[in-house]
Amino acid sequence: MYGGSGSLFLNTRLEGFQKHTEPFSVGDLAPEKTFVHVLDDYSLDILMSARDTISDFVSYLTKREILLRGQCRILATGEEQLLACYLVNLDGNKEHNFVFPAPVGTVFNGILLTEGHWEDFQNSPQRIEQLKQDEVSYAWDELIEKFSYYALRGEQDFVTAGGFKDAERIFRFMAREPRVKRRYFAKSLLEMIYTTPINVQNLRVIPPLRASDPYYVFLLLPAIYAKTYDEYRDIRRRLLEDCCLVTKLVYPDAKDIIGIATETDPQLVNRSEDSLYIDAREWDAQMESETKKIQMELGILTRPKKHHELIREFPDPGIPSANMKNPRNKPCPCGSGKKFKHCCLNK
Repeated sequence: MYGGSGSLFLNTRLEGFQKHTEPFSVGDLAPEKTFVHVLDDYSLDILMSARDTISDFVSYLTKREILLRGQCRILATGEEQLLACYLVNLDGNKEHNFVFPAPVGTVFNGILLTEGHWEDFQNSPQRIEQLKQDEVSYAWDELIEKFSYYALRGEQDFVTAGGFKDAERIFRFMAREPRVKRRYFAKSLLEMIYTTPINVQNLRVIPPLRASDPYYVFLLLPAIYAKTYDEYRDIRRRLLEDCCLVTKLVYPDAKDIIGIATETDPQLVNRSEDSLYIDAREWDAQMESETKKIQMELGILTRPKKHHELIREFPDPGIPSANMKNPRNKPCPCGSGKKFKHCCLNK
């Protein structure tokens, strides 16, 4: 078991119960057993504030285990010092990891992490800019909560035959996205809402960065396309399904497709959202033929445009970020005087 905090000294030389006699120190209590992370309130609060998605959190714990049960002995004045080293370094796969640069041929027997690493990280311009740009990403979290809220209460406008299990698959995909990708998805969706004319339909497909990730399909449909609200929701839901099927046609490698649809008007008081999941592995010649007809009839993705935007987890403050109108902490465009996150975004 390993632990760490601002008051505990992490020392991997301490192995077994008999050696744990040093005050304010923690180590490996049972190295022959399954690895268990032990974190006190201070450490856990810092860790979960910096790695606040399940993917980011688990990735850190996985690599922490490898480090602390490796051959190199680690001495750290607190968990936050270890976390800072993890966050500022990338490995050969461009993933955060515990990388300690050294001259070629040098082998470390031990590494000491003293005070100051976490403070330097927190005060760095890149970290400050990251926290600023991450604000919009929490619109993705709020969307997950909104979908989950109505699903758990059984108050969804429409439910497929699988019921809550079908909805849960969507929530799981959305919830496993790391913070930096949530920032990109939220910016993309909100940008569509605030730049699309209220009488214009808009569609955007976001391909995955990894083969195991889903394709996301964002659809905006004006409410003017139907005479009644119920009719509008039915039209929008069916169109969203068609758009997801055509996405498989345009992107044959797609395996999992998540569709999200809403209205176009950014000043809408009572906004609604639809979500849809398609397992694109279940695809045959007949489905392809029928989807081609749908694509031609509705003109879906006949000339798809590619959107490219470089998203840096730790942005350079000297590089202007892409224009994002009305992020969650800015005044809501409806004129209420409230912040966007407390007004139309959350309705």
